[in-house]
Amino acid sequence: MVLKAIPTVAVALLFAACLTVCAEEGSSGTAPREYAIGEMRVQTLTGFEFLYVSKEITHDQIPAAIGELVGKAMGAMKEANITRSELPTGSVICIYHDAVKVGERFTLEAGFMVSAGTMPAGEAKVKTIEPWRCATVVYAGGISHLIEAITKLGQEVERAGLKSDGEYREYYVYWEGVESPNNITLMAFGIPDETGEEAEEKPAMSEEPQFITKDAFVVAGVRYGGENKQGEIGELWEKGFLPRMGELAALTTDPHGAYGVARALPGVEPGPFEYLAGMAVKSIENLPEGMVGWSIPAHTYAVFKANGVPDLGRVIGYFYGEWLPKSGYEMAGDFTFEYYPETFPVDNIIHVYFPVRRK
Repeated sequence: MVLKAIPTVAVALLFAACLTVCAEEGSSGTAPREYAIGEMRVQTLTGFEFLYVSKEITHDQIPAAIGELVGKAMGAMKEANITRSELPTGSVICIYHDAVKVGERFTLEAGFMVSAGTMPAGEAKVKTIEPWRCATVVYAGGISHLIEAITKLGQEVERAGLKSDGEYREYYVYWEGVESPNNITLMAFGIPDETGEEAEEKPAMSEEPQFITKDAFVVAGVRYGGENKQGEIGELWEKGFLPRMGELAALTTDPHGAYGVARALPGVEPGPFEYLAGMAVKSIENLPEGMVGWSIPAHTYAVFKANGVPDLGRVIGYFYGEWLPKSGYEMAGDFTFEYYPETFPVDNIIHVYFPVRRK
């Protein structure tokens, strides 16, 4: 499969931990493992806008078809001059419809998760993918061992007494080469709920926060100042920080997560604010050229969950407009921060921290 997943926030944040799995030593303690398969999880993946090209094929045509369809999807976007805000926000995704019996034809859709409002282009269509309940495993390794992961997932589904709804997906979250042990793929079989109907999406945001006391720490990364009127923060992650994330590998204290820290956030004071996309590091000294570090003081935080980046505005509005005035708390700092854990692109959950104290 000669395709590369487009590097995004999802690539950098979701499976940073999974990359370390690939580097684990084998049972002999002397050689790296060729591949690794995670444990099965049953979860509901959030919906998204999907730009794709489809084709009816048989199982033996899968490798060539994926390359063909992804190439057509990317070519159609280039031909249509899709703007930066409409570019893919996720990795390559393949959806197999009713690919149950070997030898029978089925429909394969391959393409990208894209921003809302993206229009069809050339042969590529765009549709809304609804929230989806599924059984998943994370696979790290080359294509030659992919079948082991599919087999394990199928066995675990059967052992758990579950039945597939006939849909199977592969999210190529990270890709280095056909047989790279660092490739990361999320594999998923659709699972109907107990009533035989599709499970409803459960909102990620809870009405009441979790209170966490966190020691002082330092975040280093790339800074933005302004009002984010043109979505500059998204570009800051994509073009500014993510390509340089590896430069902090030797300095970070949390290699599996990332932070977005905002000062003078809208809702506290209107107007321009500054934002830092980065990672937790040991100190602000000896940072890579062009990066800055912010010291975050020790605080107690009210922590809310956002259901993906588009949900951040709703969470922030709820905190300032509804929760805080009735809570008996007040803001204890002039900043807030988002924490993107290693599981972010799987469950889409972002943790939003607000420093608070009792009145």
